[in-house]
Amino acid sequence: MGNGSIDLILEGPPELIDAMEIGCWLGPIDVWVETIVRAPTEMQREDAPL
Repeated sequence: MGNGSIDLILEGPPELIDAMEIGCWLGPIDVWVETIVRAPTEMQREDAPL
């Protein structure tokens, strides 16, 4: 982080995460979305211990 940037960690139903992603891309004109990286959480990983 730096230079007025943010990191956002978001968890929830895939549909709501999709909506948030679209909202970020279509957000205010003065906001630049450079990248969006999606990765499973520990609970979603198949190799995560129960």
